[in-house]
Amino acid sequence: MSTLKLSLVGFGSRLVATGLTVVTTLLLARFLGPEPTGQYFLFLRVVTLLAVLADLGFAQSTNVFAGHGESIGQIHGIIARFSSAMSGALLLFFFLFLTLFGAVLLPNFASRLQIAAFVCVPLLVYSNLWNYLMIGLGRIWTMNIVQMTAAAVSLLGVVVAVVGFSKGLDAAIAIYSAVLFFQVTAMAILAVRLGNRFHSDHRPGLFREMWRFGLRGLGNAVSTILWPRIPVFVLNVFSGATAVGIFSVGQQLVEKLLLPVQATQEAIYRRMAQAETAQASTSMNRYIRISAWSMLIFFGGAALVLPLVVVAVLGNQYRATVPIILVLLPGTLLMCAGVLLSAFFLVQLKRPGLLSMLAMANVALTTVFSVVLVPRYGALGAAIAVSLTQVLGTIVIIAFYMRATGARAADVLFISGRDREVFVQQLRQIMWVKRAEQ
Repeated sequence: MSTLKLSLVGFGSRLVATGLTVVTTLLLARFLGPEPTGQYFLFLRVVTLLAVLADLGFAQSTNVFAGHGESIGQIHGIIARFSSAMSGALLLFFFLFLTLFGAVLLPNFASRLQIAAFVCVPLLVYSNLWNYLMIGLGRIWTMNIVQMTAAAVSLLGVVVAVVGFSKGLDAAIAIYSAVLFFQVTAMAILAVRLGNRFHSDHRPGLFREMWRFGLRGLGNAVSTILWPRIPVFVLNVFSGATAVGIFSVGQQLVEKLLLPVQATQEAIYRRMAQAETAQASTSMNRYIRISAWSMLIFFGGAALVLPLVVVAVLGNQYRATVPIILVLLPGTLLMCAGVLLSAFFLVQLKRPGLLSMLAMANVALTTVFSVVLVPRYGALGAAIAVSLTQVLGTIVIIAFYMRATGARAADVLFISGRDREVFVQQLRQIMWVKRAEQ
């Protein structure tokens, strides 16, 4: 399957899942109100961060080693055991953290949210590892089918419980937890079937290799999740749950605009792992060029549409979200290049340590920006902190990429005639396959 077709398959299926998720987000924001919405997104931020900490970089290992053709059954067995063991260990430390520092560093995180977090973290760790297993195997459609189904069930639950019966925040948390449980069950069944279908010999020492590789990428995995969420935690301390709700709605909507680039990243992982360095560099230059100009048009339309949607759907109580969206858009647009380049550094250059250092630098930057800007400007200061970090971080990773590959600025900026030829050729292949199938 061509890169274009695989990207379109991933984009189309994820577009449906993302659309369902956006509708769910808007309904929750509308019917819960800013403060409960802030508590809900604070819960999601905490659970996501804990899941990545428990991951210990294993998601990247799963992606890379699956992409290089290791036994599916062996890798799945490793991630299943690993997710259970590491989640248990981390949750013990989280319990101690809440006991000692929760009231000061994590206010507005009620006991019922804490209990739900303890339930969801092991499930989310496994879910994340499973997704990276599918990406490494090139099973984008399988992964997105599961995500679409989960998103549809979540939306249905919110419509019935939150909108229809006005059950509020507790119902929203319960729906998230239940859907995650059934999603993980389906994932485990599919992974076992794939392992049985494509059986291969287990290789001794695979866990140790994945462990070492994962630890090298741990800083990147944690920091990538942490740095755009640090402003949320700072905002929660200084401004409260209502400000978190206002900011989180805008951030969620803007983050969803990265969907096309994320679909492309998932499509190229396996190709980056198997290609020669020179060929991979040439292909990556083309991905960046085409994606950058395409996303510029896409984000320009979003800048016009999203503010209107927020005001029309959510009302005046979320009007403060509009400037947050406009501040976040430029940094998120520039970050598209960084999303693609992370695949090159990880699976082609095998430099998870470098990605970790760059991501940790982002954590330091956004922490400084947040502490300086949030107390004075509130939610808008949080948006500025995120956007500034995105801009500076992307400039640095592009500079490292150009130095590592010898690429020039023109190579990653300007569309060439060859780009158009490749695009048309792959498009014709897609159309030919469709006609043949008919």
